[in-house]
Amino acid sequence: MSRFTLEIDGERHGFVNMISDKLTALDARRFVASRVAHPLSTFGEVIVDADDETDARQALVLACEALIADCDRLVDSFGMSTSKPTNLDLVALPQISLKCDVPSE
Repeated sequence: MSRFTLEIDGERHGFVNMISDKLTALDARRFVASRVAHPLSTFGEVIVDADDETDARQALVLACEALIADCDRLVDSFGMSTSKPTNLDLVALPQISLKCDVPSE
């Protein structure tokens, strides 16, 4: 297995911890960690073991979809509709990069 690091610019402990928790919940056998390299750093990292880059990306997409579903359930519990249009196109999305740290042997 290879180790991949997902760097998310503009996100720190909160979001990277949520992604890490969701990745672990989806596959407890997979090594997952999160960190912010320095308190003044502007990006967080999610470290995940995967067979290849495609596997790492699929795991991250599943974790994001699970988080979105959690948010939808939360919004529904407040009696609000998750189907209303949003201004998400106005939100500045973070820069995200995925790199292989430790190639498989």
